[in-house]
Order: sequence, then structure tokens, then C-alpha cells
Amino acid sequence: MVTQDFWRALSKLNIGCKVTCEGWNGLSKQKMWIEKQSPDENSKMTVSYLFMVIESETQPTIRVPRTPSQKDLRAGYRKIK
Repeated sequence: MVTQDFWRALSKLNIGCKVTCEGWNGLSKQKMWIEKQSPDENSKMTVSYLFMVIESETQPTIRVPRTPSQKDLRAGYRKIK
């Protein structure tokens, strides 16, 4: 996988890729990544947004909205799909 800056990672999200950031998973067995949700005719939302997916071996999958932080803007991202 190639490390990319936030803006390149965002361009990958815009074409449907999932991206993760080195260090998010830490020492846990969780898998974490960001995806982009774009509204369709059945959506309550009218604007695209980013959300984080957190998978764990012991808990149900969690999906939460994600607003990039200052640290995120400087982090190295890796495209995962």
C-alpha cells in the first residue's frame, strides 16, 4: 500500500475507495477506515460526508461521522480498497 497525504486520500474517497491511517488501530484488534457517503434519492442527507467504520472481533461494527482534525490533515494515509 502507498502512503498518501490527506488530499490524495480524499480524492480516492471521492471515487469510492476506503482509506485508513497508520496508527489508528494501535495495538488493538480493531480495523478502522474512512469511507464517503453520497446521498441518493432515498437519503435523508443532501450533502456527501465522511464516516469512520470500526470493526472489532468482540463488538458489533460501528459507523460514525468523521470530521478531519488538524492531525488528520498532516497524517499519512493508506488506500485499502
